[in-house]
Amino acid sequence: MKGQLYHYDACELDNVFLLNGYSMRKTVDGEETVVQDAEGLLRAITDAVIDAAVPLNGKTFRFLRKRLAISQRQLAESLDLAEHTVSLWERGRLTLPRYSDITLRALAWERLRGQVPFWSLCKKLSQMDGKRGGGEVSLVMHRNEQGWASLVNGAGDVAG
Repeated sequence: MKGQLYHYDACELDNVFLLNGYSMRKTVDGEETVVQDAEGLLRAITDAVIDAAVPLNGKTFRFLRKRLAISQRQLAESLDLAEHTVSLWERGRLTLPRYSDITLRALAWERLRGQVPFWSLCKKLSQMDGKRGGGEVSLVMHRNEQGWASLVNGAGDVAG
């Protein structure tokens, strides 16, 4: 498996690939993927989604909401919306407004990092003007001595 990217879909995102930090194990039902430090990987994916320089799409929005253990109803109530609206955003049937993107990122940042860089999040979203519609950056994750990290930085460039 060395050198091959493994498409990691256990997080329900289409754009996450593992460079290393996993192995394949044979079972009676076939092959099974074993990920080293799966919770650390989910934390790193969450960080990469928060920092990505593209608007959240429905799947990344749902991923963050679930990582924060917030129901659609709870989120809808906090944004003074119908629960159905959150469902439509997550299924890609309704365009995700900027305020919802920034609210969920800020909430994730606060809960997971203990701080809210509200102004820098606002500036990041204003720089995304031409990128409406919820693009995606492929997240290539690798494991090193410090744990899991993304090879793509927040600007969408490969980190070096």
